[in-house]
Amino acid sequence: IRSTGNSPQLTVGDATVLMDGLRISNNASTVVPGILLDGGQAWVDRSHVINNAGGGILAQNAAELVLRDCFVGGDVNDITALEVNGSTANVSYSTLGAGFGAATALTCNAMAMVDVRNALLVARTNSDEIMCDATIEHSAAELALGGTNTDLVDMNTSWFVSYGASDFHLKAPYPVAINTAA
Repeated sequence: IRSTGNSPQLTVGDATVLMDGLRISNNASTVVPGILLDGGQAWVDRSHVINNAGGGILAQNAAELVLRDCFVGGDVNDITALEVNGSTANVSYSTLGAGFGAATALTCNAMAMVDVRNALLVARTNSDEIMCDATIEHSAAELALGGTNTDLVDMNTSWFVSYGASDFHLKAPYPVAINTAA
């Protein structure tokens, strides 16, 4: 947990990182995310990258990210849970969640290649939670994605154990369609 300074809790440059079961949280810097992939590679499994004031994960400069069975983001306003710029990202069995304002679950630029499967993408904002031309299949989101995806009503924080504390485990009652989509 980093409560001061202006650097990510984890920066991956010209390296490969395998991360399993870790928690990257509460980075107080509003100018950097919890994890910065700057041209490196990262496999992140069963981890929580949550409640970082500057966002969850930023992949840039031809970085490669594999994100499996993770919680990323948090109920933080005006941040992006996962941002992919000029990089590739494969997201599966993960929840990407964001807060109010300009917050998004997933954002990427035109040079990004993003593949999302069996995921839940939500944000408390009234605008789109996904700002990315990604391949998204068998997932659930508030935005109507079509295809094999499930369109949800506006996200309700009561679907989660504690959305405010970034505990994205589902609790009843939540839309039962999430069970088969994400």
